[in-house]
Amino acid sequence: MPTKNNRKKNKNTTRRGGFGFKSMLPGKTLADFSRTKEKYGEIPFLIFYSVVMSRLAYLPDQGFVKAYANIIGPVIPVSALDYISKNAASDPLSLVNDSVTYKYELNDYAKKINPMIQKIENQLINNKDNISFSTKSIGGNVKHISLASSKYGETYIVTDSRCPDVIFVNFRGTYSAATAAIYSKLQTAKPVKLSKDVGVLYGIYKATCQYIHTIIESMKTLHVAQGFKKSRVITTGHSLGGGMTTIFGGLFYEAMNQPEYSNYPFHSKPICVSVAAPLVTDKSASNKYCNLISKQQIYFKKLITRGDPVIMIPKLGFYSHVCSHEGSKDLLLNNNPIKTSVNMVCNNNFNSVVMSSLSGIGSKMFSKKDDNAETSRVLDKATVNYDGNLDCLKEKGRKYVMNPLSHTIYLNISFITGVDLSSFASGMVSMTTKEIAYDKSITSHGESVCRIIYGEFHATDNSQDNMPTYMKVGFFKFNIFLNDNMKKVQLKERIKEEEHKKNKGDTEESIPELENSPLNETIKITPQDVYMTSENFNTLLNNYTKTLSKGDFIEKGLGPKQYNTDIYKNMYDKFNRNINKSKPMSIIKCNLTNYEKSGGKRRTRKNKKTKRTRSHSRRKRR
Repeated sequence: MPTKNNRKKNKNTTRRGGFGFKSMLPGKTLADFSRTKEKYGEIPFLIFYSVVMSRLAYLPDQGFVKAYANIIGPVIPVSALDYISKNAASDPLSLVNDSVTYKYELNDYAKKINPMIQKIENQLINNKDNISFSTKSIGGNVKHISLASSKYGETYIVTDSRCPDVIFVNFRGTYSAATAAIYSKLQTAKPVKLSKDVGVLYGIYKATCQYIHTIIESMKTLHVAQGFKKSRVITTGHSLGGGMTTIFGGLFYEAMNQPEYSNYPFHSKPICVSVAAPLVTDKSASNKYCNLISKQQIYFKKLITRGDPVIMIPKLGFYSHVCSHEGSKDLLLNNNPIKTSVNMVCNNNFNSVVMSSLSGIGSKMFSKKDDNAETSRVLDKATVNYDGNLDCLKEKGRKYVMNPLSHTIYLNISFITGVDLSSFASGMVSMTTKEIAYDKSITSHGESVCRIIYGEFHATDNSQDNMPTYMKVGFFKFNIFLNDNMKKVQLKERIKEEEHKKNKGDTEESIPELENSPLNETIKITPQDVYMTSENFNTLLNNYTKTLSKGDFIEKGLGPKQYNTDIYKNMYDKFNRNINKSKPMSIIKCNLTNYEKSGGKRRTRKNKKTKRTRSHSRRKRR
């Protein structure tokens, strides 16, 4: 990518097309030959930073804290955090789109970030992560909360005192068979109606929606702990996480316009950076969402790597990416066409490993050469062609051959060991999961359980091999936080899920049959944690959590997932019996309503009266 210091170099040395000796792929595709350098897009820093945060979300809790401390500061300078913080509050639209104000060397960062993540992953595999756990709070400048459940993990909510008044909400992508099933099963591929003109891919919507109040309370807790004034929420994620990012943007915007959240210390308009996302909105919802972006109620960027097949899932005609349907073609954002304003489509800069994918992804590509070597996996050293041109544009251009590996490199950040395609493939057969255990104490189908981990650590400008941290963990039963109608829906859905597991497959309907069958117009009731209030959240975090030590973590740095062990069961049962249900929160549906009408004000009685008076005066003058 032409950046500040290498633009001149690229002009003289980068070939305009054809195969280079350093790469097995062309620097440009055949369709790019006629384009001049001036048409190449630059990459706003926030978009790159969001890709990095999306990659960190694939790490378990131990890996996340160590990778963050060794990348944010030692690699990405604190000046970048200051840039994000200042612009998030005053000029969020510019922060999402501006590639001029903050200059940075993307490849200089990527070359250091990828090996660092790979090193930490291998440390976790070999139990050499060198993380020590304090028995009490260490007052770290980075504070985070992670949420994981029996259906999905993990969501990281992150604050950093070096980036004041900004809260990152990072959704993990597709990392296991259970999470792949959230959006890849044909029997759940048709859009579900949330309202007359909003339809969504239900699996991704439900995974995002069911803990929406827990996420918001986590954000509030971290905001208060950091002493922030008013925070801008920036949400991001890759793959499944990118779809959840899109849904969360609509949910959060709606929540902040409900009476219960009127005094919460957040800007109501979130920033969403969706990376490698599947399709999650039907055509009508896509247009409504796009209208919110056009009105600057949600600040949005969608990042795609050419040839990524996941962005076309589900392969049904019901869906459209946000702002990609023809119903949005006349909308503008800051006087520019909306579609080109929200889209960023970039090259997949593979090196020679991509050629191996043409004959299938072999398990040897993911094996370790030497158990004692920290950077031993084959793909650790054979992924990104840093000499290639990212060639980011504002629209898709011609069609590209789909390649699964295109899903694993975004802006030269490698996701290949996060997505872990070999484990993913085996998981699709065995249905083994990494999620929290179900609670089967009431029904044989089991109730979903949520785990919450609060953590803090110190991050500086220097890398840290030996690193202290503080974490505590608690569990709660999702069913306890539902109203009676939601409990009935939840039970039916759990029974249906178990039946589908037994049947194993989508043989009952083909894609053409699904596309030709009528849509279900019934408005869906989605189970959601409506009783997760500030009171209940604080009770859980302050009274029913256990401080974590090294021995509490399971393989590869994963946090505990068995709520029913002797260590946690007593706390779990006590908290679930002490929920205050007197004041439930509003049900947040993601209805994509614009809450800020003309002139940025809601029409009150006084406003309506003034408007009528003005109209009457004009008629009299005539």
